[in-house]
Amino acid sequence: MKLGKWLKKLLNPRPTDNYVSEIDKFLEKFDATHTENPTALAEKQKHQRIAYLRDNTVKKSIDSAVWKDF
Repeated sequence: MKLGKWLKKLLNPRPTDNYVSEIDKFLEKFDATHTENPTALAEKQKHQRIAYLRDNTVKKSIDSAVWKDF
């Protein structure tokens, strides 16, 4: 291994996967103790539907009458 790569790896180690920041701990605790208001719940459901439609597309047939002559 070249010296530069070795130094870079030594001085910039990858963060561990087990690290949880203080703000993440706070938000997790907050979410567990507080219920969502109806507007936030409706917004979450709307975006879940959008994501589902985006990820599960259905290819339409081009055999319809409009495209028959093309």
